[in-house]
Amino acid sequence: DSLGPFTCWWNRGRDPIIHTTYNLTYTFKVGSEVHVCPNLQVEQDQLVCRWSESSPVMYGNEHRITVTAENDLGKATSDLKSLDPDEYVKPGNVEQLRTPEVGSDSLSVRWQYPVGLEPSHFPLFYTVRYKGEWDNQYMEQNASQDLSLELRRLNPYTLYTICVVSHPIDMAYGQTTPTPGDFKGYWSDCEPSHSVRTQEAAPSGKVEAWLLVSKEGDRRKVKVFWKPLPPWDRHSEWVDYVISILPRSEQGAIIPSQEKTFSFDNQTVDSGDVLQGEVFETSRSYEIRISANNSHGHTDYTTMT
Repeated sequence: DSLGPFTCWWNRGRDPIIHTTYNLTYTFKVGSEVHVCPNLQVEQDQLVCRWSESSPVMYGNEHRITVTAENDLGKATSDLKSLDPDEYVKPGNVEQLRTPEVGSDSLSVRWQYPVGLEPSHFPLFYTVRYKGEWDNQYMEQNASQDLSLELRRLNPYTLYTICVVSHPIDMAYGQTTPTPGDFKGYWSDCEPSHSVRTQEAAPSGKVEAWLLVSKEGDRRKVKVFWKPLPPWDRHSEWVDYVISILPRSEQGAIIPSQEKTFSFDNQTVDSGDVLQGEVFETSRSYEIRISANNSHGHTDYTTMT
C-alpha cells in the first residue's frame, strides 16, 4: 500500500536572508488528518521532501499539500497543491528476464512483474529492446501488458543483448495502440540485460570473386580470387569455400559428369588459389562456380566463365 522512496521538490523563492523555518503538511482527499513531511530539507533554492522506505508515501491517495514559511517578520502559506503519487511512479527492473526458446532467426523473451508495486493497481506497458552484435543501435518491440514476446527476423548465429522496460499505464487502457495520455509516471531503467546467441543456419549472400587467367602453351592457368563473407552472413562459426569447374560442350551445354570440385577450409581472409592448370584446355569453355558452405547449406553460386 505504499511507494518509497518518493521525492518532491519546490522552488522556495528568493532567499529570505534571515533565518526561516519551513513546514510541509498534507491531507488526503478522503479524511482530515494532517500529516507532516517526514524529511524536509532546504537545498539551495529548493525545498525537498523525501519519503523513504521506512516512512513511505501512500499510493491511491491524492495528497493535498501546503508549505508554510515562518521567520521573525511573519508567516506565509502557499496555495494548496494536489498531487497524486500514482502519476509519478518509476517501476523497478523486471524480474527473471530469460530466453527459454532460441532458434536461428527468432527467440522468445519472458519476464516477471517488477517487485515493489501492486499489479492490480499499477498495470504496466512493456517494451523489449534488443541489439545484435552487428547493429549500431537498439531496436524495439512493444509487448503491451504481456509478460512475453517473440522476436522474429533475427540474424542467425548472432549475439543479441536484450532488456525490457516498463511504464505505468492507465487502468482503462485497452489492447489498442496507446496514446501519450494513456501513460503516467516514468519508464523504468533498461536493466538487467540478457545476452543470447541465435542458432546456426546456412550462410547468406554471395561470395565476391573474380578470375585471373594466363596462357601457357595450349593450356590456361586460372587463379580464383574471392573475399570471405562478412561475419553477419556466415551464420556459423566457420564456412568453407567450394569451387566447382564445369566444362561446356561444343554446343555450350554444361557437362555435369566432368565437374571438378575444390574445397578451401574456413577461409576468413582475402584469398586466392590457383586451380590445376591441366584441367583448362584452350579450345574449351568452362563455367566456374564458388559458394560459401557450412553444415546447414550454402550461399547462392557466384558464376564466372
